[in-house]
Amino acid sequence: MSKANQQPISLNKFLLQADILAKSIGLIPYSEGPASPWYELLMRVVFIINMVNMNFVLVSEIMFVLIAMKNGNNFVEATMNLSYIGFVFVGEIKIASVLRKKQLLSVLMQEIRHIYPKEVEMQKTYRVREYVYRFNLISLGFVVVHEILIWFYNLYIAVSYLIYERWLGWHQVPLGLPYFCWVPWEWRGHWSYYVMYVSQNLAGHTCMSGQLANDLLLCVVATQIIMHFEYLAERLKEYQPKGAYQEDLQFLARSIKYHQAILHYFFLIVFLFSLSTLMNEVFGVSLLVNFISSSFIMCFLGFQMTIGVQLDTLVMLFMFLFCSLVQILMICNYGQELIVKSESIGYAVYSQNWLQSDLRYRKMLIAIIGRSQRPTILKATTLLKVSMGTMTDVSYYRNLKCNKLGRVEPCISSTMRFAENLLQ
Repeated sequence: MSKANQQPISLNKFLLQADILAKSIGLIPYSEGPASPWYELLMRVVFIINMVNMNFVLVSEIMFVLIAMKNGNNFVEATMNLSYIGFVFVGEIKIASVLRKKQLLSVLMQEIRHIYPKEVEMQKTYRVREYVYRFNLISLGFVVVHEILIWFYNLYIAVSYLIYERWLGWHQVPLGLPYFCWVPWEWRGHWSYYVMYVSQNLAGHTCMSGQLANDLLLCVVATQIIMHFEYLAERLKEYQPKGAYQEDLQFLARSIKYHQAILHYFFLIVFLFSLSTLMNEVFGVSLLVNFISSSFIMCFLGFQMTIGVQLDTLVMLFMFLFCSLVQILMICNYGQELIVKSESIGYAVYSQNWLQSDLRYRKMLIAIIGRSQRPTILKATTLLKVSMGTMTDVSYYRNLKCNKLGRVEPCISSTMRFAENLLQ
């Protein structure tokens, strides 16, 4: 056995990417214990600078759309900006949600750390190495796809200038910014152009990192709950009742206690919370905004693809659409896995050789099966249950029908019908 396999795997292996993304914009999503005052001050300053800059860019994009609507020109550019504005709003809300729920998220992470298996032998039983490998593989792909998208948007003009004008000398690349905006001064041919270019790049990074950090933290928590459900199901399935009521009862009591630790973990300060309930409390609002905004974004992106844009713009729009779908797919996948693993508790209990067990023991098994029939569900508040069924729901994607029509009105009305369905 290699030396690496003999070392316990820290929970930080799951949190690494989320922490890097969050701290790259100065965001500390949860309390990690005492920290240096200078470090906290530095992170606070970095976060404030990033948020002020992102909101400045957001306001300039909104002003561009309003002026375009007032003057009746730049319709295509304004439509593209609506997609960007929606994307920034999602980032704003996800970052604000993490800050507003920081205390709850800190408690949630403390409880996750508390039940996380720390010894090597226990980690083998839980198959932690498999989980960390699979999670990092999925999360790395998720992050890489989104980072390629944002930096393709951010650096496209600069790279085009370096290749077509400076290197090949084919033609002059006009000065432009990654995102359409309006500011009360003329930035073309002025030194402020370079400041604004860097500002928009930084704003794109801030928005993307805030979104990815939020999503990855959600997936870390979901992965840990899934891992414990699977361990419990295997333990229950492998147990062979001995027919001795007291001995079987002791095993069942330990299992039930463990089961309740996952489903109904105590939040000592306010009231009883389960880890899954606490997870929904922390991430529910951002999940709901994610689903609603994605329908709007995909609607506008689909419309832009049908009106005849340049090939490079079409590629960028396709990447934007692809990333929106990947984001929803990953969240729905974890929501589905939570349902499946929590329901597996009942199947595991039924798979026991309970025919030879004591009658009182069998009655308790029925109680466990009954509880497992109310599975743990990832919820976007109380309005939407997140699963693969959500991903494939026709009502969610019917707004894409309007793409064939090439008109905005069907998109908006269809998207509004989707929002109404959520509220019913």
